[in-house]
Amino acid sequence: DSNDDGVGDLPGIIEKLDYLKQLGIGLIWVCPFFKSPRDDNGYDISDYYEVDPVFGETADMKRLIDEAHQRGIKIIFDFVLNHTSDEHPWFIESRQNDTNPKRDFYIWRKGKKSDDGRALPPNNWRGFFSDSAWTYDRKTDSYYMHIFSKKMPDLNWENKEVRQSIFEVARFYLDLGADGFRLDAIAHLARDTTFSDSMRPVEKDGTVLDPSKFSNLQKMFDYLREFKHSVLTHYDCVTIGEVGGNVTPEGSLEYSSYDQGSINMVFNFDTAWENGAFASENKSDKDIVTNVIGLKKNFRRWFDACYKKAWLPIYWNNHDHPRVLSQYGSIQFRKASAKMLAMTLLFMYGTPFIFNGEEIGMSNVVYEDLNEFKDVSDQNFIKEGRHRFKSDLQLARYLQRVSRSNGHAPMQWSTNKHAGFTKATP
Repeated sequence: DSNDDGVGDLPGIIEKLDYLKQLGIGLIWVCPFFKSPRDDNGYDISDYYEVDPVFGETADMKRLIDEAHQRGIKIIFDFVLNHTSDEHPWFIESRQNDTNPKRDFYIWRKGKKSDDGRALPPNNWRGFFSDSAWTYDRKTDSYYMHIFSKKMPDLNWENKEVRQSIFEVARFYLDLGADGFRLDAIAHLARDTTFSDSMRPVEKDGTVLDPSKFSNLQKMFDYLREFKHSVLTHYDCVTIGEVGGNVTPEGSLEYSSYDQGSINMVFNFDTAWENGAFASENKSDKDIVTNVIGLKKNFRRWFDACYKKAWLPIYWNNHDHPRVLSQYGSIQFRKASAKMLAMTLLFMYGTPFIFNGEEIGMSNVVYEDLNEFKDVSDQNFIKEGRHRFKSDLQLARYLQRVSRSNGHAPMQWSTNKHAGFTKATP
């Protein structure tokens, strides 16, 4: 945090480039710094072409690219393709009326009525943030779709004008000198356009998380091929796609194989949850044990499917996951287990991605006050799932194991107050 407002910024990254070069980093992936209300830490973009003032100025972005290149470091930006902020001008126009030219930039549907006359969303789909994938908008008596926060409406990739607008953003940053993109949530760009209910068992609120309705659908590969031929093949750039939705190693080849893939690498989540922490509401900390053999098998099955066919990114934590030291290592044996994990990561097939703080063995947060879990998905989970826990302390202990807030704690540069990250409150 270069200006001591409590938030990390682009000049702060520039300040640490020599450290990263000394560490041996050859490429930096920077999470979103675009203009945003920051409902979800900047993944809710309100202007793709402007740096949010909290992260610096637009000139700082260009200076970051140039300074990194002077040190032989490549730099890729996080590119959010699936959604925008509800404060983006496109969405503000879209919600004005049914005939607005931007209406079809997003996914709007009329609701349904229950047998007893209650208003219901268009279907029973649930999003990834523990609530319905639909939010009602009174102005046009319609619902818009969002598989993440309700402040992040999904773009309608069926609309060619949407695709061309997104491609224009990509060209802008590649022309500035960016070396490529980490493509956020690309598995979800296509929808089951029948918008029919999922037949899977529903939650108490009548919704069900069914990734087959909006993950890894065939139409999405058409969009990626169009992106490749319209934009990516015209630049010397690298793309790493975030692919959730239960893609298999074999299925990932359609994304990134040398002969037919549209992107260069695929992030998956298979290697991020092998200690049973996820869905461990009724377990105590001592019951959370790493399934080392399962973890090895997961890395192995990805290797077996992709070796000589596709290149792999190797990672097991990022801004969406708990700290790997707490997941697969040991706080009690911090130095030994952090070194073991680093060596394991660095000696596998593929490009290792090291999340900030992983190189010094940073561990999970120890928050006991639920208000300290600031992440939007954490707060949604607290509201939706509080009743399942005997106490708020038990819920906090669970979030200590699984929360995205674990990856959002500031990098620890020193033993000073606020870890040398800022002089303000982070």
